Amino acid sequence: MPRSPLSNAWRSSLIKFCVAIAAVGLAGWALDLLWPALTMLLAGYMAWHLSNLYRLHRWLRANRRLAPPEGYGIWSEVFDSLYRRQKESRSRKRRLLEIVREFRAATLALPDGIVLLDTEGVINWFNPAAVDLLGFRRSQDQGRQITDLLRSPSVKSWLAGLTDAPEGIVIDAPLRHERKLRLRIFAYAGGQRLLIARDITQMHRVEAMRKDFVANVSHELRTPLTVISGYVETMTEDEESEWYPIIRRMEEQAVRMRALVEDLLVLSHLDASQQLEEDVDLNAPAMVREVIQMTEALSDGKHTVEFFIDEALGVRGSPKDLRSAFQNLASNAVRYTQDGGTLRITWQREEDRPVFAVEDNGPGIAAQHISRLTERFYRVATDRSRATGGTGLGLAIVKNVLSLHDGSLKITSELGKGSRFACVLPARRAVRFSGTTDPEKA
Repeated sequence: MPRSPLSNAWRSSLIKFCVAIAAVGLAGWALDLLWPALTMLLAGYMAWHLSNLYRLHRWLRANRRLAPPEGYGIWSEVFDSLYRRQKESRSRKRRLLEIVREFRAATLALPDGIVLLDTEGVINWFNPAAVDLLGFRRSQDQGRQITDLLRSPSVKSWLAGLTDAPEGIVIDAPLRHERKLRLRIFAYAGGQRLLIARDITQMHRVEAMRKDFVANVSHELRTPLTVISGYVETMTEDEESEWYPIIRRMEEQAVRMRALVEDLLVLSHLDASQQLEEDVDLNAPAMVREVIQMTEALSDGKHTVEFFIDEALGVRGSPKDLRSAFQNLASNAVRYTQDGGTLRITWQREEDRPVFAVEDNGPGIAAQHISRLTERFYRVATDRSRATGGTGLGLAIVKNVLSLHDGSLKITSELGKGSRFACVLPARRAVRFSGTTDPEKA
């Protein structure tokens, strides 16, 4: 491996020093002045080094852009090496400053608010869009805690990591409440965080119009469908009629349409809800047993239904909404699991969180479909879903219910081996339940 110039200089200096000691030592020995001669040599050598150290110190304290002092031997290499490193450091610093300027120029042009937070949540920097969207003041708010400026309880909970919201949260703009903002946060550089605020007012308005339209249409369809279903049911009483197969088919489609309208109305109600209408401590084990009984009734002996219930685990939430979510998962498992299959329903703690899970050994779901399963009307197998009476809205309802409870739906599946759908609720919603007394906080 080739030696560096500095290594060569050290070797050369060491050789010269050894030769000088040998020469002075021989001369001193010949003159019977060995120790005085060596002492003078070492004193002169030390004085030379101290002189060069003084020159180095004076140069380092002065303007570093000046050329290094002239040196001899090892000191010449030391001066030149330091000078090269300083030039390289200045070049790197210039490049980093250029990158920072480009980053700031890019963030200044962005319509989104950008806020840089340190590990403690203190604001290090923000762009002009953050001034407009979040109401920050350039001269006063830099260096303050983000929670001192965004004081909403939902924002504080989200920033503290208590809310499971991978896609961020939506808030009203602090200064203009008619504007809607989506906040997202990303970690970088050892615990620091980047907060992005995006104006979604127009998108929110369009979404609100869509929800109103769906809710109004669904509501208007309910009455005529009820009338049609009543007449069709009356017509199916005559099984001898030549029209009976056609009427029967009409009845099936009317039932499906009514189920679709009911699910649309449920979704519309959930979409319009900003918070739970009822948030109470529930006897979750009893609710899960009801879901199991419903599952066994739907299966009608075609599946093996296994279950495990943590009898001491209650939950705080909306009884109507959670029951709807649990029943949707269980009925889906019955619909899509082949006859003779096994369904396993569990209610237990997982990593200190209450989890209701439905697992089956059905055909499974391909990986590319899993991320889209909670989209409205999305079906992996359209024909099969319609044949089993599915509306394509069940998982969307489950997702919305869990969102209102600050929970999430976790889906895992493997083709040919089955699927697992789990309603994961936050740990703070767990309550203790003895079976004979009211639930208590866990």
